[in-house]
Amino acid sequence: MARSLKRAWGLLLTLLCFSFSITLEEAERKALERNADLRVGRLEIGRRSEEARRAFGELLPRLDFELSLNFSRRLSFTLPGVPPFPPQEFTFQKEIYPKATLLLRQDIFNPVSIRDYEIRKILEKAQVYSLKEKRLDVLYRVREAYINALKAKALIALYRKQIDRVKAHLRDVEELYKEGIVPFKDLLETRVRLMEVEEKVISAEAEYAKALSHLSYLVGEEVKDLEDIDPDSVGDLSLKPPEDLKRTALRSRPVLLFYRELIRSREKALDLARSLFYPVLTAEGFLQYTEESDVFPKTRYLISLALRWNVFSGLKRLRTLEIAKIEKIQETERLRDLEKRVILEVETALEDIRSARARVKLAEAMVEEAREHLRIALEKYKAGLGTNREVLDAESYLTRAEQILRINTYDLILRMFKLRRSVGYEE
Repeated sequence: MARSLKRAWGLLLTLLCFSFSITLEEAERKALERNADLRVGRLEIGRRSEEARRAFGELLPRLDFELSLNFSRRLSFTLPGVPPFPPQEFTFQKEIYPKATLLLRQDIFNPVSIRDYEIRKILEKAQVYSLKEKRLDVLYRVREAYINALKAKALIALYRKQIDRVKAHLRDVEELYKEGIVPFKDLLETRVRLMEVEEKVISAEAEYAKALSHLSYLVGEEVKDLEDIDPDSVGDLSLKPPEDLKRTALRSRPVLLFYRELIRSREKALDLARSLFYPVLTAEGFLQYTEESDVFPKTRYLISLALRWNVFSGLKRLRTLEIAKIEKIQETERLRDLEKRVILEVETALEDIRSARARVKLAEAMVEEAREHLRIALEKYKAGLGTNREVLDAESYLTRAEQILRINTYDLILRMFKLRRSVGYEE
């Protein structure tokens, strides 16, 4: 029974540990779901949408109903009677009387309201592009944090591998020392080197824990372990012609689309400023029931067509027009500068990928050379032709070469992700 409980407890711990391991795809998905900036961005789209609906409501007919109880001075007129008829009193306005009014109003031509609605729709679309740019930024930050954590994890594995090699060498040195072949100094040197590597493991584990904490913050849940990334699984956009990538970035990068929509909104704002000089044509009608008078009909209606034109209101409209022109020029200049920066980002990312790929090839050659160097140093040492220091230096050189290879490989992956962000690829 106790043995079964131990097995069940061990299985549960294994499942729990496995559940803490996360892939890059899972980290991206959870970060996109839980990121506060993205949640606020989605709410902002909803707010912009409601503003557009509100502006559209200004274009629809307005219907008002009013029910009132009125108190006034009594107004009446008495017509002298002609025998045999008595005098007759006519009441034009009672002291207390109810009144109900139904008023319908519709703007037939109101360019200000039309332009305001068009601006709201454009800003709603611009906010969608702003959210997409934020998604790109969140994805890149998660990928960067994930790869940095993988680097720290790789260092731990390399240092532990180095510990195994130093321990194996230490056993050989101990045997040779017992046989009186090597001096005690070699034994001390090897033990010191082992402690140095163990200290590096402790530092690497601390860096790995900090990297996991940062990734956990971005993901929105605690992350205990990571799964490695296959470089071949990352689409390498650098294989495409650079000019195609630049054109794609200028066409698809959300931040550029965002500013283009802003320029469109500024153009509509300029039209709105011009519309302030135009007249407004409105149709109105009302239906009213009142017991105000016994002389006039209790029910009345009126249909009117009104042209309202603000002929002069100081220089306010003129200044509004000039401000709209300046704002349009400002956004246009920002867009031009941003397009240049996006092109520069793509060119820089491509150059970084070429450099990273060359460093990976160089590191692969260094690892092969270091392995051969360590093999020769061990053989010379066992044959009494080399020193222990040469073996330890060759072993450190191999660890360093392996470390450079792993780091450069992860750097290459990160550069690929950066190019995707620069071009505007989300997936």
